[in-house]
Order: sequence, then structure tokens, then C-alpha cells
Amino acid sequence: MPEQQKRIPSRRERRAQLKANGVLKALSKLPYGHPLKKQVCEANQETGKKIHQAHVDKIDAANATFLENKLNAMKATWATQDYTEEELNMLEEAWVLSNVVNKETYREDRKEAKVLQNKIKASKAARNS
Repeated sequence: MPEQQKRIPSRRERRAQLKANGVLKALSKLPYGHPLKKQVCEANQETGKKIHQAHVDKIDAANATFLENKLNAMKATWATQDYTEEELNMLEEAWVLSNVVNKETYREDRKEAKVLQNKIKASKAARNS
């Protein structure tokens, strides 16, 4: 049986736990700039950042797996459609450019994918005529 992943408590659950243990009440009685209050706040921020990063990594891994499976399915489809090896490589590159979004180079990637698709279309048309 695979190892069960430990569920990370939500912010609401963590605060409820702190309240039940009396931590929030004790912190509310301390003055604003008290070092202990700052320390607890920084620890909570650090914990939140770690939890968020773990969640982002999990989502990225799921997206990568999904895109890999989708690309493999597309490769199988293209293989049945009478493309040459070079055209298949260009199709794969065009698909990756159009489906994997990079915010900084999004427009350039779309343009390059369109150019590649036009080259593939012209190559196939020239070969078939």
C-alpha cells in the first residue's frame, strides 16, 4: 500500500489550534513591538510560505504529468497521419510552444509555433502533390 501523505492543516485549523492552546490570547496581551510576538508572527509566516511552496510544487507536478500524457497521445495520433520524422519533431516542438505557457515569452512562442505549423503544412503538401 502506498504511503499516505500527511494532510496539511489549513490556516483556519492552525489558528483554531493556537486559540485552543491559549496562544492567541497570550499574544494579544503583549505590547505591539514585543519580541516574542514578532517571533511567533515570523514563524507563522515561514510556515505559511513552506505550505504554499509545497502546494505549488504539487500542482506543477500534476500539470507536468498531464501535459506529458497529452503530448504522448498527440504523438500517437500524428504517427498515424503520414508525417515524416522531421515533421513529427517540428509538430512536437510547435505543440510544446503553444501549450506550455511562459509569461515572459508567450507571444513569441505563439508566433514561432504558428511558423512551425505553416512549415509542416507546406512540407506535407509539397510531399503529397
